[in-house]
Amino acid sequence: MGAIIMNNAVIGSNSIVGAGALVTENAKIEPGQLVIGSPAKPVKPTSQAMIDGIQRSAEGYVQKIPQFRALTFVSPIILDQEPTKDV
Repeated sequence: MGAIIMNNAVIGSNSIVGAGALVTENAKIEPGQLVIGSPAKPVKPTSQAMIDGIQRSAEGYVQKIPQFRALTFVSPIILDQEPTKDV
């Protein structure tokens, strides 16, 4: 949600970048950190509950792929195909 991750930044596994955060160029975020702010700084370790919540959310989007494809226009970048109608 509006986070910016600059060139060559590395986000460790199971880390979460907060909405509106700015991860600066060449920043290295350690695994399992919640980072927020501008510039982004770690504020606490991610809990298993946080990681599980993100996973459930991602799975929900995957289940909705047919609905997304049925929209009037879907970006060809996302689906790697031509748009269905002119915009």
